[in-house]
Amino acid sequence: MIEASPADLLISLMCALTVPLLVSHYLRGPAFPESVRFYTLLGGLLWVAYSWIAEHQIYEMLGLWRADSAIHWRLALRATAQLEMGKWPFHGAFPLSNEAYVTYLALLHYYTGATSQGATTINGWLAFMGGLTLARTFSRCFPPFKMSSTWWIAIVFFPSTIFWATTNMKEGPVIWGICQMISTLEERSGSSRASLKPTQILGTGVVGILRPHICAVWIISIAAAMLLSRRVTKVAFVLLLVISIPLAYVATRQLAQISATNPSTVIDRMEDQAKGLSDPRQGSNIEYGSGGSIFFVSGFTALFFRPFPWALGSARTAICAVETWTITLLMIWAWWRLGSGPRRVLLQMPIIRAAIIASLFFSVFFSYVPNEGLLARQRVQFVPALLALSFLPVIFQRFQLWRANILRNYQAGVLRKSSGRS
Repeated sequence: MIEASPADLLISLMCALTVPLLVSHYLRGPAFPESVRFYTLLGGLLWVAYSWIAEHQIYEMLGLWRADSAIHWRLALRATAQLEMGKWPFHGAFPLSNEAYVTYLALLHYYTGATSQGATTINGWLAFMGGLTLARTFSRCFPPFKMSSTWWIAIVFFPSTIFWATTNMKEGPVIWGICQMISTLEERSGSSRASLKPTQILGTGVVGILRPHICAVWIISIAAAMLLSRRVTKVAFVLLLVISIPLAYVATRQLAQISATNPSTVIDRMEDQAKGLSDPRQGSNIEYGSGGSIFFVSGFTALFFRPFPWALGSARTAICAVETWTITLLMIWAWWRLGSGPRRVLLQMPIIRAAIIASLFFSVFFSYVPNEGLLARQRVQFVPALLALSFLPVIFQRFQLWRANILRNYQAGVLRKSSGRS
């Protein structure tokens, strides 16, 4: 049964009313035909409606339990009670990570009366806005041209994003923030250096507060991509790698939640955390064997290939496997079809470079994810990079075909004019 308040209904109504405005704002220009805007508008409204059944009927149908969501809400109710007594219920004046999210829930409930349902709707709405931002960012990687609506719609409504972001968990705000960060890599032809937009700064702050280690990964990846796009020398590239190593270590130490100064101690701590979270009795537990997970290799495999098709224990892992293998095979196929010249051009794009660098960091983190369920949820933070690596090659191929067709038509027109004069 859904527990809701009048504030939840008002939040849903406001989110639904803003969907047309968001679609018209983000999907402007000739790159997005009217059909894209129409189906995205319809999908956005359905997404708001879906938020009312996401953690109830859908979870029950898939046999999932609202563990983290229920814990967040229980803590938020306790914090709200403290606020009503005039007390600040959190450890510090500036909470981080899980406590920051609970603070958001408590303040939302305290000032508006909204319940967990209202937070779920807002989180799904933020993820929808993130998808729109990502579609616009991808479209600006090329001169405006028209292509099939399917690709743009798939970017906005990626299945795992809808599923994991439309919950009372951190994924919705985090995916929105990551998409704002990636939008700093938009390529506008003929424009000078653009200053950061308020949404990009806010998005970076949201990710930094809710998931500091993920924010560090994306900041390093985006900064490295921006630096490499300036045709730096090999010496500068080596210096960049040297600087990135300690930054990556700090991010990993934050993930391990310890203040150790020895990298091996951090890795040991992450291994202990993975063992503590894993439970062989769970059907989704990842069996790495007696030797345990392999640094980077296990994470890379998990990022692009898990769940394996021969190890499906439930309907939800089967759905996850279909999505994972579809997007991975699409990525392999798209890059394989590119010639060496187009492949070089694509690899020079800052957004592609940022996605590749991010995949290296996520491969390290995912080496210590102990079960398939947690892996599927955490992978959402990598979805923008995954979409860039798989969809941008396809969009680039469509752009090449469109440009070749324009050139043929132009040459044919010139020939007709010259033959008419003769």
